[in-house]
Amino acid sequence: MRNPYFIFFFLLLVTFSSFSSAANVLVSVFKEQDIIEAGGEAHFTLIIRNNNIRDDTFQVKIDDFAVFPFSDVVERVAFKPYSLVVIPAGQEKEVTVVIKFLETVKVNRNYITEATVKSLTDPKIITRVDLSAYVISPRDVVTITLDIPPLIIPSEKEMLKVKFVNKGSSPLENLHLFYTSPIFNREDSVSLQAFESVEKELILELEPSIKPGKYSLVIRLFEGDDMKGSQNFFFTVGENPKIKESEEVHSGFLRSTLEIIRKNEGNTPVKKNVKYPLGSFSRWFTEVEPEGTLGRNEKGMYYEWDFTIPPSESYRITVTTDYKIPFFLVVAILLFLGVIFYLIKRDLTLTKTVFKVSEHMDTGVVDLKILLHVKNRSEKELYNVKIIDFVPRLFKKPSHFGTLEPSSIQEGTMGLRLLWTLPKIEARDEIVITYKISPHSSFVRKFTLPSATAQFYGRTKQVVNVKSKRLIYW
Repeated sequence: MRNPYFIFFFLLLVTFSSFSSAANVLVSVFKEQDIIEAGGEAHFTLIIRNNNIRDDTFQVKIDDFAVFPFSDVVERVAFKPYSLVVIPAGQEKEVTVVIKFLETVKVNRNYITEATVKSLTDPKIITRVDLSAYVISPRDVVTITLDIPPLIIPSEKEMLKVKFVNKGSSPLENLHLFYTSPIFNREDSVSLQAFESVEKELILELEPSIKPGKYSLVIRLFEGDDMKGSQNFFFTVGENPKIKESEEVHSGFLRSTLEIIRKNEGNTPVKKNVKYPLGSFSRWFTEVEPEGTLGRNEKGMYYEWDFTIPPSESYRITVTTDYKIPFFLVVAILLFLGVIFYLIKRDLTLTKTVFKVSEHMDTGVVDLKILLHVKNRSEKELYNVKIIDFVPRLFKKPSHFGTLEPSSIQEGTMGLRLLWTLPKIEARDEIVITYKISPHSSFVRKFTLPSATAQFYGRTKQVVNVKSKRLIYW
């Protein structure tokens, strides 16, 4: 039977020998990126430290069976600057391992490639490290994020921030950028260096009439015909109750038409109320379309409409005030009255007046003066005008005629008839006829003088008689 202490000592010696071999070389791995697109390159930096007491040469190697054609993941492997590196004792150097993945590699998976670092002078000095990379589709090499507000109001300008991140190791120049939505489409371009992050602004100013609701937005990036990134987003369009108010006035002769227009330029139905005041006179000649509700308040009467306007539609109210009918009615009445007035208008007026001239102290008899005032009120001459006056028997024969003597004096049973014949009276001209009378007795103190009469041919060629008023004297 073997000594158990001998076995323990032997295992301890083997373990220490292996640890010492690995401890003679220390390898640290740094990778430039975690995500690689299919067909892209992953760069790993190996920092190799020589912990030996002497200089040594180390080789970095990837198993040949881990590379195409034996592998369906890695196409080729390269080392920069070389796979062999001489490291002085106690120092370290870097070797970059570049792993090129096949374009046909299965995406959205993590792949581990084992690298071996060993000493060429001592085969026992060897260490292994895992080089891992997550491979994605080239269509997803650019990630897209979008800062979207909770609600977008049409007609209001919204500035959205779009962030693009190139996860690949290759630069992407002049990518075609497409914004696609059911309610708008935009195009732009963007360039991304390897692993670069770029932010762009998307300014939205939607049409006011776009309906409220949830809409999709697809952002895509293309390099030629190859997609480099795509992302779907959703945003919500809120209500926009926008009403445009306008009025149009059309005026004509004694007629005016007012069009009251309310147009819904928003994206949601809007209820409106319109009031139109009426004057106390104009309301009798005002018509409206459509028919409104007639109301009254402290300011007077008014028409009122309540209605709902759907999006992108208008509501029109027509108010027509027409004074033609009353105007022509008034004109007709005035013409009729004018004709009547013309027909009944007196072209000539005759006024008779009596004055007390003197009184005889011895007999008490009063002398009176009679004045006949004749006036042509027309715009044309009057011909063969006869003035007739009557002096009762209570009075003596007239005397002291003025500028016009009577054409004849006729005596009758009731008194004297005086006649003046005027051949012509000019338009708007006036003639005054005077004479004196006195009673036979002083006992005559109160008496009545009869009307004087003027005769002439009127517009209808008929004889017109114009009489003065009777005079009562006392």
